Amino acid sequence: MSEIELRKLKRLELLELLLEQRRRCDRLEWELAQARKEIRDQQIKLENAGSLAEASAMMTNVLSEVQKATDIYRENLGVEKDESSRVLTRSMLRAR
Repeated sequence: MSEIELRKLKRLELLELLLEQRRRCDRLEWELAQARKEIRDQQIKLENAGSLAEASAMMTNVLSEVQKATDIYRENLGVEKDESSRVLTRSMLRAR
């Protein structure tokens, strides 16, 4: 609306325009607040996703080390079992 048209409006019409603009402004402020909240929520999700990925990688490393330790333990048990079997066999042979 041009300045000339605005000057021709009555006081009540101007107040109605002002009220309409205020409502529009309030609605846009609300939409902006909602958009900011959504962005903040997305940022939190992204930060958590990074943390989860890091935690997952750390757990994978821990589990890998546990598996290595288990393998070594089993190997040692096998060696000890073999040595025990040899000692037992020798003892049985000597006992005869």
